[in-house]
Amino acid sequence: MNEKEKTILPQSNETATTQEKKKNPQKAMTSGQRKVFNSIFIVVFLLIFVGLNVLTVFLVNKFPQLEMDLTSQGAYSLQKTTEDYLDHMEEEITVMVLSTEEGFINFDTASNYSYQANQLLREMSTYDKVNVEYTDMSVTSQKTLQNKYPDVNWEDSSNMLLVKSEDTGKYHSVPYDEVFAMSMDYSTYEYYISGQTVENAVLSAVQRITSDKIVTVGFSVGNGEVLNANSNEYSYYSHMRGMFEDNAYNVEEINLLTQTPDEMDIILMIAPETDITVDTADALSQWLENDGNYGRTFFYAPGVKDAQTPNLDLFLEQWGIKVGEGFISETDLSMVYGSSISNMVNYAGETYTAGLPDTSLSVLMPYCKPIEVTDTENVEALLVSSEKAEIMITSEESTEPVMETPGVAQNAAVIATKSGTAETGSYVVTWGSYIALDAQLYTNTNFNNTAYFLNLMGTLSENELDGVVIESATFGEVMTVSEANIAAFRTVFVIIIPIALVVVGIVVWVRRRNR
Repeated sequence: MNEKEKTILPQSNETATTQEKKKNPQKAMTSGQRKVFNSIFIVVFLLIFVGLNVLTVFLVNKFPQLEMDLTSQGAYSLQKTTEDYLDHMEEEITVMVLSTEEGFINFDTASNYSYQANQLLREMSTYDKVNVEYTDMSVTSQKTLQNKYPDVNWEDSSNMLLVKSEDTGKYHSVPYDEVFAMSMDYSTYEYYISGQTVENAVLSAVQRITSDKIVTVGFSVGNGEVLNANSNEYSYYSHMRGMFEDNAYNVEEINLLTQTPDEMDIILMIAPETDITVDTADALSQWLENDGNYGRTFFYAPGVKDAQTPNLDLFLEQWGIKVGEGFISETDLSMVYGSSISNMVNYAGETYTAGLPDTSLSVLMPYCKPIEVTDTENVEALLVSSEKAEIMITSEESTEPVMETPGVAQNAAVIATKSGTAETGSYVVTWGSYIALDAQLYTNTNFNNTAYFLNLMGTLSENELDGVVIESATFGEVMTVSEANIAAFRTVFVIIIPIALVVVGIVVWVRRRNR
């Protein structure tokens, strides 16, 4: 190599290095600068991740409609009947929780039913006509509330909600034992919260403050009926008071032997053991006529035992109804539930089924008396057996039951109507099975017993809730998540997030390697 080449080569290398530095100035970063840059990159990524979580929490708190109920039971979602009612509600209402939100949530820490109730209130607040407010009772003076809502007993510590109409100014207070279902622990004889009924409590209060008239139901108790607290069967039917009150009825007891029913809109006489008097029958007839205004309902369900009730029988015959002997016995196995005299029945028409959420469910009528119609012009069937049903009659003379009238549909419940010139009528409903109204069938969601009964009462009395049936919600032993939601969680946490972290790690590693 000559001297000229020796001289030129270093100059060429120097020039190339200088040009490379100009083309890639970032390679000139020091090790410390690279560490700072990578740290900033990681911090920014974490800030974005945390910020998204904070933003999500803020948006969910601000807009409850963004919340998702992932439980398979729908524990944090309103029932469809509630949604339908709130969708069609005309007046704007405010639900005032007499506590801070945190205090309300912590009311029941043992089972978290108060947290569930609060979530349902938040769901209600997403409807245009519903506002939910929380009032800190440690800040708001009792005197202020007394001046603003004088009809509430503010000395009562059980007050939990105040529901008011923004249109009329009417309001109604709701105690905690209407917001939550209470049960007794018989080992300690102490009550505990066993469920929440906040939807029923709110809708019942709304009905009370938006209706022009609250329907009054009278429980007949003077003839040995099961609605009398002294009855041996009272425990099976005591739930009926709460059932009516939850659907915005006033409930009172009445002894028809000593009291007049003038203030009642509906009278229930369920399984009486003794007959009514002639005077009582006359008083019932006058009450139903209501000076020509009608608009009243007498509901009668005979007992299983054939009590001697000639005066009551004559009263029913005047309305075109006769209670037959024995029980309806089904031979159609598709209509049998357990035994032939524990049978399901069909709806005879659509008049009293229009408000039912599910008309595919049947009504179960155990030990049902057959009801004969003697006035086909003014009496119609409500519930009927299949055409394969028979009537089972037992007697003291024979241990074998006698079957009569095979192959004929039997009436399980009928309604008689008298209206005269009035726009609304008065009604006598005869219901063949009083057992169909007991506590077990009240909570049995496989049948429409409660829904149909309440829908019937609501339609006849023009109660606007029209049989809105909302069951007490209980968690049970576990709160489960649906399979679809489990799959979604698995996809997000097992696949998407790990892949995202791997990608970020590779990017960071590549950037460090190239520096």
